[in-house]
Amino acid sequence: LESLPLWLMGQGIEAMVWCANYVARLPGAVGQIPAIAPSAFVLMLCGGLWLTLWRTRWRILAFAPIAAGLALAPTQPRPDLLVGGRDGALVAVRGEAHRLQAPALAGSQYELARWLEHDGDARAPRDAARGLGYRCDAAGCTVRLAGKVVAIPKHPAALADDCARADILILRWPRDAGCNAKGTVIDYFDLRRQGAHAVYVDGDGVRVRTADGWWLLRA
Repeated sequence: LESLPLWLMGQGIEAMVWCANYVARLPGAVGQIPAIAPSAFVLMLCGGLWLTLWRTRWRILAFAPIAAGLALAPTQPRPDLLVGGRDGALVAVRGEAHRLQAPALAGSQYELARWLEHDGDARAPRDAARGLGYRCDAAGCTVRLAGKVVAIPKHPAALADDCARADILILRWPRDAGCNAKGTVIDYFDLRRQGAHAVYVDGDGVRVRTADGWWLLRA
């Protein structure tokens, strides 16, 4: 006897799924915004709590921290270079239109998708991994970032040249003792110990952020 009631229930579920898919396909149904600064989030949260808890005219004061939080929301600094993957296999540089660009993917689509999501970028990973701005060959890739040379060797044969001229060197293996790079080096052990690295380039040098904090490295 359950076949007819279950069929009717199934039709209701199918109708709800159809409605959800239809609404999701409407223009503007989904928006992408970059991650906001933590200070902005705290201000908006405090303002919201003040507005909710107070029942007198004092609650109007809540709009001050909320407005301050909205003003600070876009101030979250965005990294110029991201290095991820267990061995540095994924590298993304902020290129044209301040959007992340990566060379051809090698199995790190999920991590790149999270980076794009954090950046407020609606592109699919494959669209961000077209290698725009990179110069690649069998030995590795190079790309320019704010006037600095970023080198990503794929083979130890390219290491001597990259150590000599790269401002930012990303190695998929441990750094060799003979590699006297003039700039910032992120190698296999750095990524293993500290996870993904976010690199910020400014007039004072290169800042590298990991789970352990900040360093200012001259480059």
